[in-house]
Amino acid sequence: MQRNQRRDSQRNAVSQCGRAEAGKDLLDLARDCGMTVTLDACIGRERYESVTGSCDALRRFAHAYRQLVARRPDRQLERGLLEHWAKACEQGRGDQVANAIRTWLDGDETDGADARYDD
Repeated sequence: MQRNQRRDSQRNAVSQCGRAEAGKDLLDLARDCGMTVTLDACIGRERYESVTGSCDALRRFAHAYRQLVARRPDRQLERGLLEHWAKACEQGRGDQVANAIRTWLDGDETDGADARYDD
């Protein structure tokens, strides 16, 4: 019984939180999943906020966030890029892949993420 209630609760949270795909941010997602978001301070342009809630609310948030990430439009592109990098490694071009990953990790995400290699 509890498992069914939990599953229904998670589905409800995902459907409520599905609006996050339409431009809502992470804090709105937390609110929609039953968490409390409190503005603690504003210093300059920076906002400091606290997020609190029950363990069930955190579980709903984590589940909803995983669902949103899984449905992200660029997820397929990321998978394709990883498959391409894996293929390059298998062909002995690990140095090129390492350089592209290092570029991405160092903060120049567009250059590293767009790195493609001739097959």
